Amino acid sequence: MSGAARRNRCPGGTPSGSPPRRSRKKASLPRSSTSAELEERLLRDRIVFLGTPINDEVANRVVAQLLFLENQNPTEDIRLYLNSPGGSVTAALAICDTLEQVKPDVSTICVGQCSGMAVLLLALGERGKRFATADARFMLTPMTGGRPEDAPMMERIRQNFAERLARATNQRVDQVLRDCEEERLMGAREAVHYGLVDEVVERPRV
Repeated sequence: MSGAARRNRCPGGTPSGSPPRRSRKKASLPRSSTSAELEERLLRDRIVFLGTPINDEVANRVVAQLLFLENQNPTEDIRLYLNSPGGSVTAALAICDTLEQVKPDVSTICVGQCSGMAVLLLALGERGKRFATADARFMLTPMTGGRPEDAPMMERIRQNFAERLARATNQRVDQVLRDCEEERLMGAREAVHYGLVDEVVERPRV
């Protein structure tokens, strides 16, 4: 290689007359789309979103958000969006108790699915303010699991669930128990007829 050619080369090995190569950066979501920041933005509009199976951590977060919004304004409605397959009975009951105790009306909206304990959360919304999107699906499921020695407690919880859902939907307790055992599946219109929701909306109200 001649001296002139060597002088025209850059340390990186690219001729000085050639445009520099751009390093490829991995695409990343903006910081504003992180989960915590999204939750904060929703809370500003008094929206709580439950979009996972229900466990203790999820229940604690939802309860805390409901209490926070009540403290912020005890008269303005809260909207609880649900897309959950259900989950822990005791964790979900903590949310149920909070829904029944907070001062603001809580409007519930099912987007996607509500199964198991999530059905009760939906039904416990304020009468006249319980909604479902057109393609939402609902399933009543039996309560199973636990050790044999826990059977009496599970039976009490099962009865409690049925009684609360019956009150919220104007169904008979025995009908609710039967529908749970049969794993009854409903669409949005059928859920209105059953009393789980009051209205089907084409798009969520935000």
